[in-house]
Amino acid sequence: MTMWKTYMTSGIIVLFALSLTFFTGIHLESPTGYFSFVDIAPQGFFYEEPTDLSQTSALQSLNQAEDVIKEIKNLNLSTDFVDDAFIEANSSYILEDYGNVFKVTQLISYIKSEKIEFLDQIQLVKNKEQEYMGEGINTDHVKVLIKKSEGAFYQDQLDESHEILTFADDALEQARSEESRVKTLTVLSKNFFVRYWWQISLVLIFLAIIIPPLFMRIRKQMIKKKIIKLTEEMAKIKEVIKLLQKDTFIEKKITPKTYRLKVIKSEERITEIKHTLPVLEAQLKGRKKSKYRRKKTKGILKIEK
Repeated sequence: MTMWKTYMTSGIIVLFALSLTFFTGIHLESPTGYFSFVDIAPQGFFYEEPTDLSQTSALQSLNQAEDVIKEIKNLNLSTDFVDDAFIEANSSYILEDYGNVFKVTQLISYIKSEKIEFLDQIQLVKNKEQEYMGEGINTDHVKVLIKKSEGAFYQDQLDESHEILTFADDALEQARSEESRVKTLTVLSKNFFVRYWWQISLVLIFLAIIIPPLFMRIRKQMIKKKIIKLTEEMAKIKEVIKLLQKDTFIEKKITPKTYRLKVIKSEERITEIKHTLPVLEAQLKGRKKSKYRRKKTKGILKIEK
């Protein structure tokens, strides 16, 4: 019954192709349309031309292809692509294009082998993923890749599914290698501290002794530089004030009002520097300048008779 339906479909396609050629003068490249399914075959497909290209051999090849499609269906796998390819092969047989019959039927057999090989490979990758996950390796990203590979496979995108699966397998090996590297470094670090604990202790003690004085020395150098910088700044401000006084009161270049406006900010800065310098000098000498002074009082012992 299935074979009869296929022949009917193929006959309709052939009649349509012949009619299109007759009325339009267009010569189609294949009996089923403008392309052959062989043109979009997976990358690994290679056609081997048989020595016998007779009608009998072509019919036998068609029957074998139909059996292959049944086997794919029994595996609960998609047969959309091979079903359409079989229609092309059957149409080629009706048009006595036996060479194309062999091409397409070989393609159908190749796709079956590719599907079975993929199922074997993805099961191996899944088993490996579970094994590595049991070892404490993070395999979440690999699970995503496996799902993508399965999705492409069930859409008959065989090249893409194989490519993603290979990438997933490589990602697993990379994750395991990274985990192994981290564990090795951890063990080496632990052994290093255990083996050289007293040398490490001496180094830490030495650093604890030398760092505080070194820090204080650096800090004092920074304070000295700041004191010099502020002193120079205050001297420059005073020089500017003297020039302003000359321009105002001697040469009468600016008004007293303008003078006051310009001098007021300079005087505020001088006051700020004068308050800051004693604090820095006290820090340089190693003591803090207190805002409050303690009043010294002498105790008086009163003796009552």
